[in-house]
Amino acid sequence: MKYEKIIGKGITTGKYKGYLFNKAFQKIKFKLNERGAVLYSFFGGTALMGLFPQHYIIDGPFFVYLKNKDSSLPYFMLYIANDEFLVK
Repeated sequence: MKYEKIIGKGITTGKYKGYLFNKAFQKIKFKLNERGAVLYSFFGGTALMGLFPQHYIIDGPFFVYLKNKDSSLPYFMLYIANDEFLVK
């Protein structure tokens, strides 16, 4: 189940105040047999900080790197030299 009504809505309280929902979903698994019933429920989502959505036009090779804010070195780096497989 997807929660389309909250996509783009902001979080107004707590640690993540100012973030906007990018995705929100719930997965439910229900198992019923002669021994009883079991229900698993999982809610997941992602939220972004800042303006929503953001679009960038990049006209050449570029780097993507991810790092923790407490670290001086990135844990992931990617160099894109060819945009052949990117979404136009």
